[in-house]
Amino acid sequence: MELCAADVGNAYLEAYTKEKVAFVAGKEFGPLAGHILLILKALYGLQGSGACFHDKFADTLCDMGFKPSLCNPDVWYHNTGDCYEYVCTYVDDLLVAMKNPSAFMKALQAELYNYKLKGVGPLHYHFGGDFLNDADGTLCYGCQTYIRRLADTYKQLFGEDPKISGKRPITPMTKGD
Repeated sequence: MELCAADVGNAYLEAYTKEKVAFVAGKEFGPLAGHILLILKALYGLQGSGACFHDKFADTLCDMGFKPSLCNPDVWYHNTGDCYEYVCTYVDDLLVAMKNPSAFMKALQAELYNYKLKGVGPLHYHFGGDFLNDADGTLCYGCQTYIRRLADTYKQLFGEDPKISGKRPITPMTKGD
């Protein structure tokens, strides 16, 4: 099976809100300024937007023949007859394990579902961590990119690279890990 990652672009705008939200239009709305307008799409920042998108995407996966696992409703599976294929979701991030993940991604982008996917490709960096295969092909997860970004942020904030005291930092990792 191949692992493939993707991000659903403008995910919340794919779903309709269940909340009744209205606002008074400002001058940037031109001739509608001063009118009371209703928000129909699940915008970022609305309390129920994440749940609305989750429900919409769950409907999509059910329509495609997937079922949520009993242990985690964000891990979906589908029996193909000779293996199980999986879709793991975390808000708008997708990780799939399938024989042909590109066909699945194309189906999501096709007219029937019309999702806008970004960053579709093999698993390298996902959910804040690096993925790689070691010398014997074992899939490994690491935090090199995350730590590099922390060091860059530290340098931007304090104008210098983070310093480690003269002795080795205390860590549960063995030297070299």
